[in-house]
Formats: sequence, structure tokens, C-alpha cells
Amino acid sequence: WNPAFSQSQEQSVQIAARQALSKILGKNPRNVFELNRHEAQQVLKNAALQFYKNHTDASNNQKIWVWDSAQQTVVQKELPAQEVGLIEGQRLAKEALEMSPEKQDVQTLYLAMTLALEAYRVGWNTPLPEGPGTAFNLALLSGPKAVSQVLSLAMKQGHTPSALAALKALGQIGSRNLLYEKLDQHSSLIAALNYPDRRVQFAAATTIMQLDPAHTFPGATRVIAILTRALGGEGKQAAVLVDSSIPRGQTMAGLFHELGYETQSTQTGMAGFKAATARMDVEFIALEYNIMRWGLSQTIANLRADSRTANIPIIIYGPLRLKNKIEYATRHYPLVQYVVESENTEDIGTQIRPFLNSLKTPELTGELRSEYRSAALYWLSHIASSQRSRIYDLTPAEKPLLPLVADRNLAANALITLGGIPTRTAQADLVTIVTNKTMDSDVKEIAALQLAFHIQKFGLLVDSKNVASIREAYQTATDPKLNTALASVMGTLMPDNKVVGERLQEFKPTTPLP
Repeated sequence: WNPAFSQSQEQSVQIAARQALSKILGKNPRNVFELNRHEAQQVLKNAALQFYKNHTDASNNQKIWVWDSAQQTVVQKELPAQEVGLIEGQRLAKEALEMSPEKQDVQTLYLAMTLALEAYRVGWNTPLPEGPGTAFNLALLSGPKAVSQVLSLAMKQGHTPSALAALKALGQIGSRNLLYEKLDQHSSLIAALNYPDRRVQFAAATTIMQLDPAHTFPGATRVIAILTRALGGEGKQAAVLVDSSIPRGQTMAGLFHELGYETQSTQTGMAGFKAATARMDVEFIALEYNIMRWGLSQTIANLRADSRTANIPIIIYGPLRLKNKIEYATRHYPLVQYVVESENTEDIGTQIRPFLNSLKTPELTGELRSEYRSAALYWLSHIASSQRSRIYDLTPAEKPLLPLVADRNLAANALITLGGIPTRTAQADLVTIVTNKTMDSDVKEIAALQLAFHIQKFGLLVDSKNVASIREAYQTATDPKLNTALASVMGTLMPDNKVVGERLQEFKPTTPLP
């Protein structure tokens, strides 16, 4: 196909290849014009796409023939089946690209295959190599539009490594406009926030932070939820259930709850859609096969068309006799699984866990978790110390912050974030640090400055007992910087004329008067 239609081939080679193709396909070799470039490109593109789709971690090896430059001949190698598939897919995508280098869909496929192959070779927990001749640099040079298309393709085909690579590139070359583009009816970057893989979700959240949006956008609450989750622990797992029968819906919700999912029940497809788009923490959506307003097909179509739910796994439940029929009807939609309804928790768990687990990548290493935590705190503190708090609500991030102050590497950003959360409990946490007698002075200094800022911005929210403890901390602080920081807190408490007069009279300058 490639020698027959590639623009880089000589005319004599093209004619010979077309004649050979005609014989292979059972056509008249004299009428080579029955074949065309568009058909050839589609054949190669579809073949390459098939290799891109079939990216499961196959452990067996396969034999492949490659060109050896040193020996100037072809040699046989034995490589892992997944690597062989990516090599063959990249070759076919490149051959398709040679026929029409300006076609966007072929450009997207070739770039995706190139990123996928390089990501496979470095492994899950290693960043892509950078520099001349690397796939990552090629992505940067291709521009944000091309890389956004790669991200969309990667998510559609469930290829997590190339999605991660695309997100990293978008963080360096993208613009805020990516948050509002309409790609397959939704922004690929917004859709990545709900992709069923924690690595991709975190990469999407940090990419959005790098783009620094100036206005609100769909998924702003999801960004905070993802960053908060990275601070420690998995957080709550939520599910949305749609069942027109209240008793049956309650039974299924109870089963999912026993499996560890906080389940919100609704009775119509439309209500389920609204619930799923509002929560932004949904692990999966469960649909009874015979739902109404909207019906099953319309509900799934709408869920897949909206950026907030496009990549949330969908579980359909019903009787065994309908399994094949439902699976055939929904085969065109990604991330959809049919389970046989049951009133037994273990039975339901046995059916849904393999499906949900198959969507996850290898566990994060301890080192990578630490990197995520540090990055999440950095971005949260960036929001707290800027004007971006009108876009992002930091309140959900409050709970895990106080324990992180004990880590000297995380303390500053944790305290800065607390300083930007407009709640009484956040102000009380800052008081707790300021008045802690065992905490290091430099950490308490940061906490005091943030406490003063918090009172300035949100007013005094703590009670008189806390105020008394602040006053005591100020009076006993011997470290000059800490004492000055606590003095700023005392000043924000709006002392009355009597208190001011007393302080002025008690003042003893460090440098005595002559």
C-alpha cells in the first residue's frame, strides 16, 4: 500500500506496487486506477489504530523482522508482544502519513503511536526522555491543537501512557482556550479530569493549574478534589445509581455501600445525569437496564457527550437473559459493563471489581506519591495566595492540611493554603500551630503571618479562649521574627483605645534613650 501511493516513491515503483496490489486483491492488473490513495491510507490507518487499541500487557514474546544498519540486511528479533504491536503500529501510521502529511487524523495517530512506544520503553514511573530526537520534543513541536487531539484519541482508546505524555506537553505549550474548546462535544482536557486513572486525573489537574485560567470553567471543583486526594488517603469513593424502582434501587445502593461506595440514588436517567455532573467525585454510574426519562441508550449517549462524565465507567445491571442483548446495544460506547443483578454483595463485587480494576494502572510508588503530595500542596497554596480563590473553592482541601504541618518540607505550603480557606476551623488550626509550644519557631512564624492575613481577610472567627492563647504566645515569644509575626496578629485583633494606651505606656525600646 505504501509504495503504491507514497508521495516519496518514484512513479515506476508506484505503478509496480499498484499492479501487485491489483493481483493480490483479485482486480485487473491493467486497471490500476481502481485503487486510490484514500483507500490505501484508510487501510494503513485502520491497521495502525488496531495496534494502538490492543495495548494490553501481554507477557509473551513475538518475533519481528527489523533492518540492521550495521549488517545492511534484515534480522529477526524477539521482543514483548506489546512492544512489537507498538512498533508495527508506528510503522503503519508513518506509512499512512507519507501519503497525505497534512491530514490531521493521520498526524494524530502517528504522534500518539510515537508517544505510546516511548512511554512503554521507559516504564510507568519514569518520565519521558526529553531533548532532540525524542517523542516528547516532537509533541511540543507539533503544537497544542495536535497534542489535544492525541489526548482525545488516547482517552477514547484507553491508552493511559500516551494520555499522560500529551497532558505533560499541553502543560508546557497549551493555553487557557483548551478549557473551552469543543472536541467531540467536550474539551479533552476537562474530560481527562474524570478519566478512570488517578495518574491521568492528577496530570490533568496540574496541567490546568499551569494554564492558569482567569475565569471559571466546568470542572474547577474537580481540580480541587483531585489535588486534595493527593494530600493523603484515597478519600471517599462515590457512585450514582439510576433505578425507577425505589425498593430495588435501595437494595442496589446498599450493596454498593457495603463495597465501599457512597451511593446517591436517583429514579430517572435525567436525574442521574444531573447528579453525576454535579458531584465530580463519582467512581462509576450504575444504570438499571429499563430506566426511564431518559431511556438507557439516551442516558449513556448524554453521559458520554458531556466532558464531566465522558470517562466515568458505567455499570448496567439487569437479568442474565438480557446480557447479550444489552452488551450488543452498548458495544459502541467505551467503559460500559453489564452485570447480572443480585442481592448478594459478594456476587456484585465479584462482577464489578475486575471491570473497575482493569481500568487502573500499576500502583503509585511511594516516591511518586510524595511528589504528587508536594505538587498538590504547591498548587493549593498558589490558589490561596493569589486571586484564583474566586475560581476555586479551597474549603474541601482543609481537613488533611493540619497533619501535614509536621513535615518541614510541606509545612509552609500547608499553612499558606490554610490561610486562604475562609472557615472558622481553618483559623482555629492556625491558632493551634501558633500556640504549640513544641513546634519550631520558623514554622510558627509562618503560621502567625497566615493567621494575621486570615483575620484581615475574613475577620476574627475564633473565640475568646483562642484569643487569650494567642496573647500568651506573643508574650512568651523570645525569637524576634516570631515575636514580630505574633505582633501582627495582635494588631489585627482591633485593640480599643484603652488597650492601645496601655501598650504605648508599657513600651520599652530595645535601644535606650540617651
